[in-house]
Amino acid sequence: MAQEDYYLIRSDVLPEVFHKVISVKQLVDREDSVSINEACKRVKISRSAYYKYRDAVRLVQVESGSSVAIILELENLDNIAFRCVNAVREAGGKVQSFQISETDLGGKHALITAEACRDDASVVELEHKLKQVRGVKSVKMLR
Repeated sequence: MAQEDYYLIRSDVLPEVFHKVISVKQLVDREDSVSINEACKRVKISRSAYYKYRDAVRLVQVESGSSVAIILELENLDNIAFRCVNAVREAGGKVQSFQISETDLGGKHALITAEACRDDASVVELEHKLKQVRGVKSVKMLR
């Protein structure tokens, strides 16, 4: 089973193409009538570059709490993503981004970026809640 690696990187060190992909996503999200094609033209990025990186780039904005990245190994169950997001909320966290991908063997991996309270107890509670979700095989917390 091939494992995907995830990195949190400051935006100022990223190549311009990643910033443009985020800009296209934001345009499409903000303006209902804007197509991917139109947004790519406005941002001055090729559609092929956008489609190449669209699933690999996410904007995560860190707010007042402590930002934590969580890597989950999941069983392929219905509503597993919904249950994980609810677990984060129940632990007092705020989901900033959620990305899920399927493995070649039928399982799933998820990357959640969440805001937790500043204290270590809230991060421990968050990990505990996620481990209790049916279908979660493993939880790896990154800070």
